[in-house]
Order: sequence, then structure tokens, then C-alpha cells
Amino acid sequence: MLIFTVHIDPKPKKETRFACKHGHSWAYNPNNEYINQVKWQLKAYAPEELITGAIELNLFFFLPIPKSTSLVKQRQMIAGKIMHVKRPDFDNLAYLITNACKGIIYKDDSQIVRGIISKMYSHEPRIVVKVRELADTIFNFNLGEE
Repeated sequence: MLIFTVHIDPKPKKETRFACKHGHSWAYNPNNEYINQVKWQLKAYAPEELITGAIELNLFFFLPIPKSTSLVKQRQMIAGKIMHVKRPDFDNLAYLITNACKGIIYKDDSQIVRGIISKMYSHEPRIVVKVRELADTIFNFNLGEE
């Protein structure tokens, strides 16, 4: 099992941008710089060999507390009494991290079969990633079906 912290302000995925100038058009990905910063930090945690089997991935996003928040509300946010129920969406946050881990921690993000994504407030914005290989683990999803 790997547990590591990426010291970066969690950002959501941005859509691909298109530009046109003098009759020439091109597309660019505004996420590239952010993904490269994440990859640079991930390399310190890279296993000797990429994980190739099924993976459980847990992502914990610690988002910054708005500056105008009162001290009473800040304490409630840190304690988890006030939850982060606004944007960015958790799936847009996870997208960039799962793609950044590809080729460094595991072979492909299609290997992720189970996981937890959490958003919470913190004075120290960061992302905590927990990766566990499910090599010989058998799990059954009982969804109340017979």
C-alpha cells in the first residue's frame, strides 16, 4: 500500500481550449502545467515497478478555507461540522490526479476498481492519495439484489 501527500492546491479539470489566429487553429490543454507539477511530486513515491493489477484508490482533497470566513466557522470547517458542498465537483478534482498517477504509480487509470473521494476544508491545501493493490482480494458488492 502506498500513502503519500501532494502539496498543491487542489484544482478541478479544465476543458480543452481552442484558438484560431491568421487562419490557423489549434487546441491546447490548460491542465498540462498542473498535471506536470503533480507528476513531479509523485515521482518521489513511485514504486520500482508500476502496479498492473486491480487498484483501490482513495483521494482526500483538503481545500482552502475562504479568506472571509469567521474564526467560528473556520473551526467548524476544520472539525468537519461544515462540509465542502460547493464547487469544485469531486469527480473533476479526481480526474487530474488519476491521470497524473498513470505511468508513475500504475499502468493505466482503468485499473481502478474501487475508491473513495473526499473533500474537506483545511488551512493547508493538499491532496492525500492512498493506493492499494487488490491482487488476491475478492470482494462482492451486495447491493440488495437477490
